Amino acid sequence: MSDKKELFSLTELAEDAGISWRNYLSKAIRKGRDIYAKLKGFETLDVHSSRLTLNSLEEMNEFRTPDGYDFPKKVKIEEKYIAWADIWLLPKKDHYQLLRDMPLWEIRRVTPTWVLIENSEGKFEEKEINKQDRNAYTSYIEPVLIDENHLFLFKSPDEKDKIEVKDERVKSLLATGKRKPHTASVVYAKTIMKIKRGDAWHQLGQYSDQSKGSTQVSLPGWGLIYLKGDREKAKLRYKYTKFDGPKDGETITRKAFDSEWNRA
Repeated sequence: MSDKKELFSLTELAEDAGISWRNYLSKAIRKGRDIYAKLKGFETLDVHSSRLTLNSLEEMNEFRTPDGYDFPKKVKIEEKYIAWADIWLLPKKDHYQLLRDMPLWEIRRVTPTWVLIENSEGKFEEKEINKQDRNAYTSYIEPVLIDENHLFLFKSPDEKDKIEVKDERVKSLLATGKRKPHTASVVYAKTIMKIKRGDAWHQLGQYSDQSKGSTQVSLPGWGLIYLKGDREKAKLRYKYTKFDGPKDGETITRKAFDSEWNRA
């Protein structure tokens, strides 16, 4: 992988952008950006593969039979290679799973960015995988479960400038001295993110789902906090340490949230 670029975690990029990681991921996938994953236990893969030298459907159809395709050895390239990566590229065909399902996601295929290919002398030569060759070098692996904390992306070209501008606005927001997390969250969502009230409440709920009372999350406009859902659907709970029980912590009701929204 090129040393000129740096991968950033999905959660870090989402926090810098001031939106939930799920919203950030959805936008990134819809824009066709590459998504990478860190998979524990899969640093290298030994692969034996066969690639076709055919470049078009017309060429493939020459070898079509009633039972399917029957390709002779002359149009095949047999390869043995070693793929390695700290972070693997996820095939774009599998991105829909990330949009459709909540984590944990089951990863079954990965694409390396570099491989060592065995040449005719039995020696291995290094090769960088370009976009045109990605499908040819995508490999199946034993299923691995990951969540949003395992995903990484490159920053988009204009993202750095946008983040710097947003940070100045965040400083102004924090200077207002809002004393409760949902109050600060409302002001942030309404004045900086400029999203609708229902979307802002839904986003607050997503942070609650991430935290579950045991994982510290960074709430935009406020900072680090623990959140969890309540038995009542229109109520959330927050605390500055891990929750000890279902009724622990302070409450945020939808009614209080809406009232703050109308005042902001």
